[in-house]
Amino acid sequence: MPAHLESIYYYPVKGLPGVEIPSCAVRTGERLPCDRRYAVGPADLEFDAAAPRHVRKQELFVLMKNAELAEFSLSFSPKEQHLHLSHKGQTEVDASLRTPEGQSALAGCISRRVNAAARVYCAPDHGFTDLSHKTVSIINLASVRALAKALGCDIDKRRFRANFYVDGLPAWSELEWMDKTISINGINMEVYRITDRCAAINVDPTTAERDRLLQELRRARGNLDMGVYARILNDGSVHAGDSITLPEGLS
Repeated sequence: MPAHLESIYYYPVKGLPGVEIPSCAVRTGERLPCDRRYAVGPADLEFDAAAPRHVRKQELFVLMKNAELAEFSLSFSPKEQHLHLSHKGQTEVDASLRTPEGQSALAGCISRRVNAAARVYCAPDHGFTDLSHKTVSIINLASVRALAKALGCDIDKRRFRANFYVDGLPAWSELEWMDKTISINGINMEVYRITDRCAAINVDPTTAERDRLLQELRRARGNLDMGVYARILNDGSVHAGDSITLPEGLS
């Protein structure tokens, strides 16, 4: 199949599982709607919602430190900001994160899992992404398969927590997209940074067990590069299955 957008994900709460969606509206210079809209961190984290700062992931409760977060399942309604969070089949949170009650329920749920006082953080037009810039993250599924073959194991794509999973491309070809513009359904995206992976990829999203995928990636490739970040250059929409157009000379 030609180069195409295989699937779309966003992550309403940083560190918790993502939500797969069939299509998405995108806006110039923005993240995907509701992506990393909320975060849960220590109750004493310094964060002013009126003047939000970029918060490093190391300051929050996230998979790289708290593998048990992968045990949750969730659904999310962007319009109402309603989160349904369950743990091993039992509902833990069923409330709008717009409300103090919803945020308190989520904070309490996470606090019990990580054994530390927790608080939910959010701010208008703010996202708790790894970069301070508003971007989308892209993973080439051929690269995931190539790494899996090199390591002799299966690798769940969800370990990489991308917004856009793409397919129909040569393995590792995305690393040649730096400073180039790709297009998905007429949406132009400037690729400007390679993703340097962290220990979050060591967590199996199904079992919540840790392994050494990060270390094995370095051993196999000589670096921790997997995926790229891109800036959205125009408004529109993207859909799973949309074709990808690359600059001339790139595959």
